[in-house]
Amino acid sequence: MSKKNEILKVSKSLFKDKGYAGASMREIAEASGIETASLYYHFSSKERILKEVCYEIADAFMLSLKELRAFEADNPVEKVLIKAISNHLDIVIANSDASAVFLNEWRMLSKSNKDSFKAARKKYESYFTHLIQQGVEQGIFKKNLNVEMATVTILSTLNSTYNWYKPSKSEDVNISKELKKILLNGIKK
Repeated sequence: MSKKNEILKVSKSLFKDKGYAGASMREIAEASGIETASLYYHFSSKERILKEVCYEIADAFMLSLKELRAFEADNPVEKVLIKAISNHLDIVIANSDASAVFLNEWRMLSKSNKDSFKAARKKYESYFTHLIQQGVEQGIFKKNLNVEMATVTILSTLNSTYNWYKPSKSEDVNISKELKKILLNGIKK
């Protein structure tokens, strides 16, 4: 692992545990096994680290969105929504510390970074809204469904898995399958 990636890994953990404001550059450097001055060689500021962590997950979600749009062309809306749920969950579970930072610390970004971050987030969320609205229009989902609330509920549920889900080899519950079933049964006709 490169020193830069090691610093990012340490930063994700510290930001998750202490929050962005609670973690210092000195602590990040110490936990990375380098001098504070050396840390500045890799990252010009603590916000630069935060931006990289937040955008790493944002980029993963946007890549997933691109794949979903291609998948959407040949599949029914319910199948696309199931894949969207599964992709989102895979990203959150595979990147637990980074997901916590992405979801909780993005507000600490400077205005320009925050604005572009929020725009990407809104684009991603609107895709879920679009899928659910299509499902309502096609009669797959409840006709009186509050689409915005359904979107927020689905994404909030998926986003919170980093808090409680700890994968283990002995796990006999397929979390992706169970969550898809629970979430879709709430909106299906």
